[in-house]
Parts: sequence; C-alpha cells; structure tokens
Amino acid sequence: MNFASLNPWAILAAAISAFAIGGLWYAPFVFGSAWKRANGFTAEPPAAGPRVVLLTFLFSLIMAVNLAAFLSGPKTTTAFGAAAGFLAGFGWVAMGVGTVAVL
Repeated sequence: MNFASLNPWAILAAAISAFAIGGLWYAPFVFGSAWKRANGFTAEPPAAGPRVVLLTFLFSLIMAVNLAAFLSGPKTTTAFGAAAGFLAGFGWVAMGVGTVAVL
C-alpha cells in the first residue's frame, strides 16, 4: 500500500462530510429530539466539549483514510467506489450500530 498515492483532499473532504453529517444527525430539527426521547433524557444533555469534537473528527479522518486505502486500486471506478462505500456503511457500520442498539 502506497499512502503517497492517496488523494489527501478527497480524504479531508470525506472526513469533513462524515463529521458534518454526524452533527446534523443529532440536531434537534433532524433526529436529535427523537434521540433524546429514545434515551429517556428529560433535561438537555450537556454539550459536547472540545475533546469529544476533536476525537470525533479524528475518528472520521481515520475512517476516510481507511476507505481511501481500501479503494485505491488502479482499476477502481466511481461505481465500484460508491457500491463499496455503501456496502461498508451498511454492512459494517449499520449492522454494528444495530447490534449495539438491540442490546
């Protein structure tokens, strides 16, 4: 694996978009209110501090590098990349979250 062949701008864009989508997901106007009800919060939970924000972005960056390395083959097409991204998200992430949610 040659990390020099990875596109750092694409990795940064992927990390920022994942971070932003995660932030929107928990916004009150999207699923934040439903999330609070589902977890039984009656009061406003404390705001995430800088440590949580920085670690969340770092984890998004690591995931973006991992996906870029996974898709860095010379024969990778846009269609394959989209399918692999969806399958990784659905097959690994959604199923992992689903497993935790069921417990």
